[in-house]
Amino acid sequence: QMVTFKTQRIYSVVMLENVPQLALQIWYLHLLGDSSNIIAICSAIFSGISIIVTVMSMTMEKSLINQQQYTVVKMDIISKGVTANPKYCKKRVNQIRAKISETVGSDPGLIEMMKPKAIPKGLRIECYLYVTDNETTTKEYAKMIEEGQQNGSFAQCVYQSWNLPAVPHIGNLKVTEIKPAE
Repeated sequence: QMVTFKTQRIYSVVMLENVPQLALQIWYLHLLGDSSNIIAICSAIFSGISIIVTVMSMTMEKSLINQQQYTVVKMDIISKGVTANPKYCKKRVNQIRAKISETVGSDPGLIEMMKPKAIPKGLRIECYLYVTDNETTTKEYAKMIEEGQQNGSFAQCVYQSWNLPAVPHIGNLKVTEIKPAE
């Protein structure tokens, strides 16, 4: 989601700022008829360079993401307290990220939490683990996360971070490995 947002933001900056600026600079130079205006020429050159660098960086970032292996974790949080105040719960996922991080033994910065989605009687949490530890497989991550579900530590974490009236049920747990695009 963040990459998509950044991509849209950068394309809008390029399309709504840099391209019109370059067009105005070229038009100005054409109207002037004098190609010796060094300020306008330099400005046009730097606008062109800015456009090229922006497009190249976005292409490189997308390429790197497509080559990255990651693990997707999805789980449903079922509770009356969640359905009573879903907006509040959707905004409070940092403690859940920390709990997943603690469970799999990774840095919280390597876990990207998606905005929870409404489901009947609760919310679905989806997160991406960008951990490429060759020694730890997705099956081992799945085992660690299932253990967190079964021993109630995830439910307790959600209960505390969302200030629920009762401990929620954590269900429909899915852990999937996403391989890099060939």
